[in-house]
Formats: sequence, C-alpha cells, structure tokens
Amino acid sequence: MRNFAPKIVLNMNRIYLPILLVLYGVLAAPAALMAQQQDTLPQLSSPTDTLEEFSTEVFSLATPRRTVSSHLRFLQEDKFDPQMAARTLYRGKRSEEEMRELAIQLKQIYDGEAYYVYVEEIPDDPNYQDSLGHHRYRVFPKYPDIYVEKIGDQWLYSKKTVNTIGQIHDQLFPVGTDFLVKLTPKIGQKKALGLKVWQWEGMVLLLLLGFLVYRLFDWVWSFVIKRLVPRVFRSSLELNMELIHAVARPFSMLLVTLLIQWLFPVLQLPIGLGRYVALGLKIATSVFGVVVLYRIVDLLSSVMEHLASRTETALDDQLIPLVRKVAKLIVVSLGVIFVLQNLDVNVTALLAGVSIGGLALALAAQDTVKNFIGSITVFVDQPFQIGDFIETPKGTGTVMEVGVRSTRLRTLDGSVLSIPNGDLVNQSVTNHGLRAFRRYVTNIGVTYDTPPAKLQEFVEKIQQIVQQHPDTRKEGNIIYFHEMADSSLNINFTVYFELTDYAGFLKARQEILLEIMYLAEKMDISFAFPSTSVYIEQLPEKYYTKE
Repeated sequence: MRNFAPKIVLNMNRIYLPILLVLYGVLAAPAALMAQQQDTLPQLSSPTDTLEEFSTEVFSLATPRRTVSSHLRFLQEDKFDPQMAARTLYRGKRSEEEMRELAIQLKQIYDGEAYYVYVEEIPDDPNYQDSLGHHRYRVFPKYPDIYVEKIGDQWLYSKKTVNTIGQIHDQLFPVGTDFLVKLTPKIGQKKALGLKVWQWEGMVLLLLLGFLVYRLFDWVWSFVIKRLVPRVFRSSLELNMELIHAVARPFSMLLVTLLIQWLFPVLQLPIGLGRYVALGLKIATSVFGVVVLYRIVDLLSSVMEHLASRTETALDDQLIPLVRKVAKLIVVSLGVIFVLQNLDVNVTALLAGVSIGGLALALAAQDTVKNFIGSITVFVDQPFQIGDFIETPKGTGTVMEVGVRSTRLRTLDGSVLSIPNGDLVNQSVTNHGLRAFRRYVTNIGVTYDTPPAKLQEFVEKIQQIVQQHPDTRKEGNIIYFHEMADSSLNINFTVYFELTDYAGFLKARQEILLEIMYLAEKMDISFAFPSTSVYIEQLPEKYYTKE
C-alpha cells in the first residue's frame, strides 16, 4: 500500500491576487489607446460610420438593413434623436415617451452585451424572407425575440421585440444604467482618457468589489472544504491547507470573474472596447472553470489515495492514478472546447473535420489505443498489483504504477522500467508477489568415506533442523540420501519456506545452511567437492629416470 501523501502545491496567493489587477487592466488599458484616437473613434454600437452608404435617405424603413441602421444612427452622440430612433419600433398603444425609452434601452442592450452589429451583413431586400418563408430578420442571435419584420410596406422591430425589451434590459442591468452616473452627478459626464468619469469610477468599484469577494470566498470555501470533505467521506483525514487553497482560490477567482461579467454591462463601454473586454471575461471564466475542476480532481484523488491506503487490496491504489489522469484529460479537453467557442470558432465543424481525419488518426495512434486497451485489460484481469514483484521478458522489478499507456517497474538496481501495457498483456508475466511460499532445492554432497550409519544420522538431524525452523513449512519437504555420484554421496535437499519476500527468504535459508555446516563439523563429516581420480598403469620408458 502507498502511504497517503498530499501533493504540495505552490503558494497561489502570488498568482491569483495579481489576476485582479490583470482584469482591471483588461477593462482600463484599452481606454488609454482610445484617448489618442478620441477624434476619429466615436462611441458606436455598430459600424455606423458606414451607415450612409446603405441608405439613400436620412431615415428609411424600406429594408431590414435600413431599419436597423436608422435606429442606431439616431442614437449616436453626434445625431442623438431618440424620437426618430423610436419610429423603427412597433408602437401599438404606447406613448412617445415610452417608445423613446424603449429605443434607448434596445441600443443599451447591444452595448451591454458588447454585440457589434455588422450592418453590411443585414439583408437590404425589401421582400426578404427567412428560411421559414417569413418576412423576418433576427438581429441578435443570442436573443431570438429581437428581430425586425415587415409590417405593410415597412420593416419595424416587431411587437414581440418591443414587449421583451424591458425584460431583457432589467436582466442585463440589475442596478440600472444610471446608477454610477448618480454617484457623481456634477463631474460624471466629463471625459478622461477616452471614457467618462463615471465609467472610470465603475471600474475602480469593480476592482475593489472583486478583491473583497475574492478574499471573502477564499476564506469561506477553504473553511467549507476543510470541514465538508472529511464528513462526506466519513474520514479523519487532515487535508493539507495548500491543497485546500489550490481549490478555493481559483474558485474564488471564478466567482469574481462571473461577478464582473454580470456587472460589466453597467459600464456601457464603447463597443470597440467592450467587445474585447467581454471576450476576455468569457475566456477568463472558461479558464478559471477548468482550473477549478482540475484542482478538484487533485483534491478528490488525494482523498481517495488516503482511503485506499486503509484497504487490503491494491486494486484501488493502481486505479486511482488512472482515473485521475483520465479525468484531467476530459477537463482540459472540455476547457479547450469552451475557449474555442468563446473565440467564435465553429467547434461542430472542427469536430467534423477531426472525424473525417479519424481514419488517419486511428492509424497513427493505433499503438496508443493498443496500450490504453492493455491498461483496461490489466485492471480487469489483475495479473499483478502495485507492490508485486514481477518478471517479464522485458525486465524484472516491483510494480510502481499502472498508467494509461505503460506500467512502471522499480528494478533491482533502483532504476525505473516502463513497459507498454499493449506489450505487457501479450507476454508471459511471472508474478512472484502472488506466491504463498518459496522453494529451495539443492544437493548436499558428503565424501565417500562417510559410514552408512553416520550418514543416516546426519540426514535425520538435517530433517530435524528444517522442522524446528519457524519459517519453514512442516509438510512437503524432501530430505533423503538419494544418489551415489561420481565424487560424493548426495542428499536431496528440497525445503519450502513460509515466506514471500526475497530478503526474508535469504535470511531463513542462511540460518538453515549454517546449522547444517555446524552439524557436519560436530559429526566429523566432510563435504565432498567435484574431483577426478586418474590411474596410470604404465609410463613410456623415456619418463623413467636412470640411477
């Protein structure tokens, strides 16, 4: 069994606290660049600097494109006329004041969501029909209820759109759109570095709020994890605080990012800046989510290792590392998909392309698949477990770990041998760790001048030595005089030891062999060694010496 040893992780305070400053930089830094382009880069919700080329009139409701462009044009700072913009919405029985407010709220929804309306991509056909044959065009894919439709000869934002603008606006701006402006009514509308003062104030407040939320939830989640995990697993486990913080801190940063993402629309940043901030927040949310899940896998793996160390079987010891690696692979893969989706990458098409190239990938990765299936076979068949001493054609050693690809052995010289699982399951494996006893076989040879009676007594006393030793089996041992060899009288010596570890076996065998040597010395019996007698009947005359 492996002892429970929680992984030591780095002090994450040096990582997550500066990330708050990075998030603030994501919000604020681009504004400094805007200051240099203040005269040439107006605050737009869409590329309205090119709207004129799509309409021959100042105001038009003739096509979907002209209706949307008219709405956006008359809500820009240089042509601000909400009454004209309101004419692009279905009025019904609403007052002019209500329509002006709804027109402004619709643009604020675009700005708050950092949605860049590409006017040139909107159809300019007065008889446009969607795929269902309706004279309708959806402007904002995220909100299907926001669309323009043909009513008579005009294209207007639909009745359904007008009815849902207020609801969407309330969800997007939970504290209202003028909350920050009211904090400093006198100087809030002034500009500094490309943004209004109240927007700078909002970013400072978000930074402070994010810092406080981070510190609060870091403490809360550390406390909860420390108390909750031992209770859930009914264990007296003392979790390492660094391991706890490794989960609590990225989780706190995830909450901070979600909070900023939730309050971000209140800043009403220029669309050119807001797009990149919104994208950065989406990516940050995905990254922190992946980090949280990744750390949770580590935490649960450490807990499982502690619980596994208290069981008799070694199967769970070798299963936990495999599950941990597979879980981390799944978490990272899902994280990559989420990030790609936030970057507007067509993940479905990407996966389809991967499936098309699946055959080539399968051919290239057939060894990997083979090894993975081999690891599953090892877990199901269980030819060995962690801690077993095994012998294979590729090497001998103690099993350290059974991974997804290979099994690692600690060899007798202390090195680590990795054997692919695909090869391992197709080879003969001798598991010395599963045997219940060890056998020792040899011949004890004595000289021919040993009298028969003394030889018989010697054999009987050897049998007594074996029977009295605490580490030998008392049945099945074979100790008899069985052969008259060329140079010795051989005693067959086959003994079984109730030992499985090699060091203990050597120690017990040594004790018995020394007892036999002391016995032979006491009985004046000599051990024979291989020898050959040469008899010369007659030598040639030239070898005789003459006196």
